Parts: sequence; structure tokens; C-alpha cells
Amino acid sequence: MSETDVVDTPSTPSDEEPTWMAQIWLGFGVVTIVLACAVAYRPTFDGVGEVVMAGLAPLVCVLILVVLAAPLTNWDGRVVGTLGIVAITGWAVLFFQNDDWSILTFVIYAGGFTAFHRFGLAAAAVISMLWAAGWIIADAPIWTLIIPFGVFLVSVLIWSEISRAEARNQEQTKLIEQLTETRADLAASERSKGILEERARFASEIHDTLAQGFTSIVLLSRAGMRTGDAELSLSEIESTALENLTAARRLVDAIGPAELGAASLPDALDRQVKGSLPSG
Repeated sequence: MSETDVVDTPSTPSDEEPTWMAQIWLGFGVVTIVLACAVAYRPTFDGVGEVVMAGLAPLVCVLILVVLAAPLTNWDGRVVGTLGIVAITGWAVLFFQNDDWSILTFVIYAGGFTAFHRFGLAAAAVISMLWAAGWIIADAPIWTLIIPFGVFLVSVLIWSEISRAEARNQEQTKLIEQLTETRADLAASERSKGILEERARFASEIHDTLAQGFTSIVLLSRAGMRTGDAELSLSEIESTALENLTAARRLVDAIGPAELGAASLPDALDRQVKGSLPSG
């Protein structure tokens, strides 16, 4: 198993919300807001209350779009949640004054899920109750109350499926992270094993060649001192030293770069430099 095979890790899925879904909801929000303003926005500016309502409507519309665009940005979750609360409150005020603003209800649902994430279901429940209360205030037929609670039931089903999908995605991400850590540990273990094996081989080569050669030189020098034949001893010591020098060179060549095996150092360096430079 090569080190490259071990270190190569699978890509992990992104934890970010799919941007295409946020873009769809943002586009839907723009269309819905334009339709709601065309149907319900009739500012008169007669008195302070009418001026406030005239300014509240565009503010709520802008806040809804800002909340829907939040997944496409890096805004802090607490800021988005605060904007979501203001948008829902402003929509409720508009709706209680004019039930034509109920056209914004579905994008308000989307904004609630976007702004509050794990608490999106609670936001949907609040929106459904405000929706029902607004229709009660507007003296709508009692059967129409089925619609807000039916939408909330559908939201519960969709939210449950989304939660299960997110749980599966988190579990898969965790498994991939564990696999990545395991493969990294295996790579480190393989490198350590290779280093230890190379050290053991190198130590064995030194013991079998150089150490024994040095021992022979020591014994030959002692034998020469005992016999008094210095010329013979020096000749044998020289012969043994040359043999050990040859063995040492073979050992160094064995652990050297492969590029030096068939060329000189300058030629090997020249090939390395040319190989690292971009072609053309």
C-alpha cells in the first residue's frame, strides 16, 4: 500500500444549506411581495396611523426578502432570527388591518423556517395561530380556519422529513470524518513502520559489513604487534580497509536517490530542475 493511496481521502458533503433552494424561495418571495403590494397596499397618509402603516408595509417586505436571502450570506444567526421576529410581527399587524396581506403568509412560513432553523416548527405554529386569529378578526367563515391548521400540519410533515434527512446527512458526515481520521492514522503507522524497517535493515548492513571489517582491522593490528611483522600487518589492514570502503560505498549507493544510479550528480540535478519547471 502506497502512502498516496492511504492519504487520499474522500470528499465530505457540504454542511451548508443548498443555495438553489434559497434562490427559489427568494424568487418566490419577490413575486409574492409584488402581488401582495398590488392587491393590498393602498396608502392614504390620513393621520399618523395611516403613515405608520404605509411605512410598515415596505419595511416588512424588505425584511422578508432579507431573511429569505440569509442562506446565501454569512450573516449571524441571531441577527437573522431578530429580523425574522420583526418581519412576522409586522406581517401580523398588516394582516390584522387588512386580510389581503394574507397573500404573504406562505413566504412568511418560509422566512420562519429560514430564520429559526431548529425552531422553525414553533415559528410555523405561531404564524398559523396569527393567521387564524386574523381571519377571526375579519369575521371569516369558521370553516376557513381549517386552512391555517392544515398548512401547519403539512409543515409538520415536511419538517419531519427534512429533520430526518439532516440527521442522516450528519451521521454520514461523521462517518466520513472517522474514516478520514482512520486513514490518516494508518498512513502515519505505515510511515513509522517503513522508517523502523529501514533503520533495522541499515543497522544490520552496518553490523554485517563495517563493524566486522573494523573488528578485523583491530585483530590484524594486534596480531602484527605480537609477531613484529609490521609490513605484513599493514598490507592485510590495507586490504581489509579497502574491502570495507567498497562495502560502505555499496551501502551508501543502496540508500541514495535512484536518479544518481545511472548519472552524475549534476545530470541528476538537471533532470530534477527540468521536471519541476512548467512545460512550454
